[in-house]
Amino acid sequence: MNKRLVIYIACILLLEWFSLVNAYVVDLKGASIDAAKFHDAAVEWTHFGSFGFAIDAEFYSQLLGFLYLLFGRSEFVGAQLSVVALAVGAVYFERVLAMFRVERTYWWVIPFMLWPSLVTRGTTTMREPLLICLTVLIVYNLLRFQQDKRQAHAFWAVAACLGAALLHKAYAVVTLAIVPYMLYFVMRQEGRFYRSGVFYARLGLGVVFAALLFVIYRDFSNIRGLEPALALMSGDVEYMQAVVESKTGKAARATYSVGIDFSSVGAIIRSYPLVFVYYVFSPFPWMITSAYDAYAALEGGFRMFGFLCFAAAYRRAEIDRRSLRLVLVVLLAILAVWAAGTVNYGTASRHHTTTIWIFLLFVALAFRKETVTACRLLAARA
Repeated sequence: MNKRLVIYIACILLLEWFSLVNAYVVDLKGASIDAAKFHDAAVEWTHFGSFGFAIDAEFYSQLLGFLYLLFGRSEFVGAQLSVVALAVGAVYFERVLAMFRVERTYWWVIPFMLWPSLVTRGTTTMREPLLICLTVLIVYNLLRFQQDKRQAHAFWAVAACLGAALLHKAYAVVTLAIVPYMLYFVMRQEGRFYRSGVFYARLGLGVVFAALLFVIYRDFSNIRGLEPALALMSGDVEYMQAVVESKTGKAARATYSVGIDFSSVGAIIRSYPLVFVYYVFSPFPWMITSAYDAYAALEGGFRMFGFLCFAAAYRRAEIDRRSLRLVLVVLLAILAVWAAGTVNYGTASRHHTTTIWIFLLFVALAFRKETVTACRLLAARA
């Protein structure tokens, strides 16, 4: 039988087993309070709710509620959305790997779908699997547009950004960074502007995006979940500070010992890098007090290893460096937004599931035949 098909079937069956256990046997999932809240809100929506414009948790609850109306009010039904999202994301993850000429891409599907911290969270009513899928689609379509200049890929990249923004308010902020980056750095204009299709695509998408932001700011500023994006657009530092302080005030065991200083713009700039480092790499060895901490530290070590793999792959002449830079920009944009609103490494572990596949991509690139051979030659010359 085809190896790829066997791997997909095995991964999906294992995820379905976890979905059944989570729904009907015992609670294995991480962040069980959030998962239960989403499920309860969706059930309530099926009884008393109606469709309306919403983002963040309310949008996800509506989406789950719609599924419940069609197939029944069960957590297992909601988990199917997560499993499908992971399977679709895996397909496009393979395509991203193929763009970088990685061999036997199907083997990388296994860690993509069965990453330890994702398995229990990806088999219940959580948003992370959907965000993973949409993040893969963002990167895939940006890479495709960069390579073949088809405007359809630019459209689908923006659509994936907006879809992710509907699911989570953090991605609404990420969209404010990625869409302008796509318009002015990914899209490359050649020749005179009035003869360039890129110019008109850039102009059209830019106008639509700006108009959408204006309408949302004018007519939907009271929609819950839009506050972070609106605060960024208006420079509302007080709101940002209130959000971070409210999370820090809960005093979770895993809360960082560092935070953003909102006293001035300069203080924000000076204090943010350390917060970013803590988000990406903590807990550090001296912070480990439990088995969970030890595992979280291992994941932080893997992300460090992923960045080293990126550097090793980027040095090679045969790598498509422009495409690799694009992937890095998307990764850093997402990490930067998550870091700004995350105050403990327990919550960070959930957020990291949305980007762990990018580090897998970096590792896959570092261990391509061409990269390994080149590194051996360099070592021999040293």
